[in-house]
Amino acid sequence: MLYKIVAVALVFLGEALAITGELFASKNTASGHYLTTFWQMSLLMAVGGALLVAGYMVGYHYFKNIWIVIVVSLATLAIGEPLLAYVLFGESPTTGALIGLILAILALLSALLIP
Repeated sequence: MLYKIVAVALVFLGEALAITGELFASKNTASGHYLTTFWQMSLLMAVGGALLVAGYMVGYHYFKNIWIVIVVSLATLAIGEPLLAYVLFGESPTTGALIGLILAILALLSALLIP
């Protein structure tokens, strides 16, 4: 059970770092420091990518089902990206995006809790 939690945490953290890199780079285009921002966010995304690879490896080994790992990854994107976008940009989701967020949460829970 502990390794399943570790796998979910690795995927979640990897996706979070990748999303943060994407959004932060988007937000910092106004500063004009394109090359510096590009390399800093590329490094952040490389670390996130390594965590994702580790999460997929551990997740598949202990869940014995790649679909659970994929759902964790997709749900993290569907939940984490809107939250980080709200924090960084201060923009609220549209109604459709909010419905998608709720469905992503339900999909994550169903994949993890229903055999």
